[in-house]
Amino acid sequence: MTGNHTRYQLRHDPDDTWAVEDIFTGQTAEVNGIPQGGLNLKMPDARIDLLNL
Repeated sequence: MTGNHTRYQLRHDPDDTWAVEDIFTGQTAEVNGIPQGGLNLKMPDARIDLLNL
Protein backbone atom coordinates (compact mmCIF):
# COMPACT_ATOMS: atom_id res chain seq x y z
CA MET A 1 0.00 0.00 0.00
CA THR A 2 1.37 3.41 -0.90
CA GLY A 3 0.41 6.99 -0.19
CA ASN A 4 -1.10 8.77 2.76
CA HIS A 5 -4.32 7.20 4.03
CA THR A 6 -5.01 9.64 6.85
CA ARG A 7 -8.65 10.60 6.99
CA TYR A 8 -9.13 11.35 10.68
CA GLN A 9 -7.41 13.89 12.89
CA LEU A 10 -7.63 15.32 16.37
CA ARG A 11 -9.63 18.53 16.84
CA HIS A 12 -9.59 20.76 19.94
CA ASP A 13 -13.09 22.12 20.54
CA PRO A 14 -14.01 25.44 22.22
CA ASP A 15 -15.33 23.65 25.33
CA ASP A 16 -11.76 22.37 25.97
CA THR A 17 -12.59 18.81 24.91
CA TRP A 18 -11.30 16.89 21.91
CA ALA A 19 -12.94 15.22 18.94
CA VAL A 20 -12.00 12.90 16.13
CA GLU A 21 -12.64 14.83 12.92
CA ASP A 22 -13.13 13.49 9.41
CA ILE A 23 -10.81 15.73 7.38
CA PHE A 24 -12.86 15.23 4.20
CA THR A 25 -16.19 16.36 5.67
CA GLY A 26 -15.08 18.47 8.65
CA GLN A 27 -17.60 16.57 10.78
CA THR A 28 -17.05 14.69 14.01
CA ALA A 29 -16.41 11.04 13.22
CA GLU A 30 -18.83 8.38 14.44
CA VAL A 31 -18.10 4.83 15.54
CA ASN A 32 -21.16 2.56 15.57
CA GLY A 33 -23.34 5.67 15.43
CA ILE A 34 -21.64 7.30 18.44
CA PRO A 35 -20.05 10.73 17.79
CA GLN A 36 -16.40 10.80 18.81
CA GLY A 37 -16.51 14.23 20.44
CA GLY A 38 -16.40 15.57 23.98
CA LEU A 39 -13.34 13.44 24.74
CA ASN A 40 -10.44 14.04 27.08
CA LEU A 41 -7.01 14.26 25.45
CA LYS A 42 -6.01 10.65 26.22
CA MET A 43 -8.99 9.03 24.50
CA PRO A 44 -8.91 10.10 20.84
CA ASP A 45 -5.36 9.06 19.87
CA ALA A 46 -6.13 5.33 19.81
CA ARG A 47 -9.41 5.92 17.99
CA ILE A 48 -7.71 8.01 15.33
CA ASP A 49 -5.11 5.29 14.79
CA LEU A 50 -7.79 2.61 14.42
CA LEU A 51 -9.98 4.68 12.09
CA ASN A 52 -7.01 5.52 9.88
CA LEU A 53 -6.13 1.83 9.34
